[in-house]
Amino acid sequence: MRLYLFAILFAINVLSLGAQNVIGLSTKDVKSSFKSNYPELVLDSNVNNDHYRYLKYTDLHSNLITVLVFLNEFDRCKAVRSIYDLSLEKQVLDELNTKYEIKDSSNWIDSKQGRKVRISFTKEEWFITVNYKEE
Repeated sequence: MRLYLFAILFAINVLSLGAQNVIGLSTKDVKSSFKSNYPELVLDSNVNNDHYRYLKYTDLHSNLITVLVFLNEFDRCKAVRSIYDLSLEKQVLDELNTKYEIKDSSNWIDSKQGRKVRISFTKEEWFITVNYKEE
């Protein structure tokens, strides 16, 4: 019980990652941003995929958050998918509603960095996803 409570509190503290829009940043800048802003999330260098280029970050303490940063052929971020444990649904939705322009109940727009980024929320049976993609 104590471990579960610690995991929830830890996840709430790193939850602002859901608001991190790194679209357009170079691989080097994405890594630097994660290292300085989210030291709890660790780059998983064991990822190898012949079809997609991406960086995978996970929180090692609670296993409640995974972030995939998809890269284009120029090593720039083209999309982000954050995957959360279902127990974080309310906190994720509150964060999205606070940080971004609401389009409807499961979509938001971020146009603060000179790019129009669509943010979508999907609830699955065991987890939720938040996707960031330039429109």
